[in-house]
Amino acid sequence: MFDTASFLKGLVSVEPELPHVSLGTKYGAWQVPEFAFAQCETVFSFGAGTDISFDVAVAHRYGLTVHIFDPTPGAKKYYDRVQNGIREGAPEKIMRDEQERHWYRVPASVLDKLHYHEIGIWDADEVVKFYSPQNEAHISHSIVNLQRTETYFEADVRRLSTIVADLGVSPDIIKIDIEGAEYTVLADFSKQDCRPLVFCIEFDELNHPMDDNWPDRIAGAVANLAQLGYACTYATDDGLCFVRKDGLPG
Repeated sequence: MFDTASFLKGLVSVEPELPHVSLGTKYGAWQVPEFAFAQCETVFSFGAGTDISFDVAVAHRYGLTVHIFDPTPGAKKYYDRVQNGIREGAPEKIMRDEQERHWYRVPASVLDKLHYHEIGIWDADEVVKFYSPQNEAHISHSIVNLQRTETYFEADVRRLSTIVADLGVSPDIIKIDIEGAEYTVLADFSKQDCRPLVFCIEFDELNHPMDDNWPDRIAGAVANLAQLGYACTYATDDGLCFVRKDGLPG
């Protein structure tokens, strides 16, 4: 049996371990090096689904501006409910855990730091198909048809460089949770000038492998990021955190 835990541990290249902050619910949390927040102002968060606890926590706790990107209709409806709940003082529950409503108990002023964009990220500026998950109760769709389904919707996608140009701001932190499209996006990232301090990436093949070569694909993506000057600082059972090596604390 493949030892996923050992595989992930082997990807971490920063020793000794940096102190990380866990932001978000048990389901939606991401680990970010604590030192980074003093140096960062802007977050690009790709993939919202029905848990934006990380995005809200970053905006509330550290005052960073967070741009959330997800063209999925269900994700936008959920964001609107969260936004309205915060504004009215009646927080929307987090879909996967009703006990964690407190993540959205934040002042309405936090909304000034949150910006939602109904587009996805890809390696071209075009309209693409987003394929549905097998479980109809889930809403996360996949450009690469990760779960091999037939139904889809179509939506606009943009390259990272186009998004940066359109918004007129570069991200200091990027979070990517895009249902298998991360390999293509990371390959395109290598062709661009944008170099955020922190990269948080979910590799969805850890949960939905497309074939037996998934460890090689993930290891290859990590190696490519290393060539671009990034070191893996943290790994969970589905998400990895990378920090630009020249930005690591001395």
